[in-house]
Amino acid sequence: MTENQQPSVSIIIPVYNNLGGLVRLLGTCERLTWPRELLEIIIVNDGSTDRIVSFLADYSFDLPLKMITLEINRGRSVARNTGIDAATGEIILFIDSDMEVEPDLIEQHIRFYEEDQCVGVMGEFFLPPFIQKNVWFRYLDSPVRGARKWHKQTGRNCPVPFQYILTSNMSIRQKIAQSVGGFEADITSYGGEDSEFAYRIIQTTGGYFAYNPHAIAYHQHEPLKKTAIKLHEYGCKSLPLILNRHPELSEHLPARLVEPMQGSDRFILKLQKIWAWVFLRKPFWILARGLRLVTPDFIAFP
Repeated sequence: MTENQQPSVSIIIPVYNNLGGLVRLLGTCERLTWPRELLEIIIVNDGSTDRIVSFLADYSFDLPLKMITLEINRGRSVARNTGIDAATGEIILFIDSDMEVEPDLIEQHIRFYEEDQCVGVMGEFFLPPFIQKNVWFRYLDSPVRGARKWHKQTGRNCPVPFQYILTSNMSIRQKIAQSVGGFEADITSYGGEDSEFAYRIIQTTGGYFAYNPHAIAYHQHEPLKKTAIKLHEYGCKSLPLILNRHPELSEHLPARLVEPMQGSDRFILKLQKIWAWVFLRKPFWILARGLRLVTPDFIAFP
């Protein structure tokens, strides 16, 4: 790609029962400054049961939209692969349906493709400004997490390790995505399909993924409780499948999450739960009950 050449771009948005988020995302996509003649937006409806199809048929966006509907929910890997097969752009940009984008997002991705060895670019995402941030959300936006921590420690020009790659705001050359067969379709549960995809690309091409903290999108993250449930699903389902396909990754991925617990481990875990209840949760419960008894009625408790 020459310095002055502008490539065509295909944005792929997999969506499942998230009409509200998709509408907000498309509203911000209307402000994208990339030339419309070099842009297509592919929405892959992954078996949704809400009104996505009928709504998009009735509502007009100032965007070159293409809708593909899967009859049943197949998971994010299959949905993204469907978008890859339908894409005509030289560069594919993956965006989740619960995100919003900055107007210059595409330009921030494209500037890194002047280097032929750059196979993909990972952008940054933060919580939307309107969300009230608790401790968990402040951690997600902090510089000590994931690619931000890696970037701070190593510098911008270092290639991104595959385990840091997330597909929420990531672009890749279309030919390369097709040459490796897309995402692993057998990964239908939460997590891991993006890092496995990146690993195969790096191994096959010898290229690298760049990281641009100025390619910004906003992501409505799950609360801590839902995130913990999804991480448990990742450890039980997706991670064992990845390690079975790529045993050499056990040193880079949290393989300990899938190791069977021995009898002594279960005993220690039970003791830890009892300790947490007695020394952490129980005192707060007793304090709350005491406050209810001594507090006047006009002060409300949840």
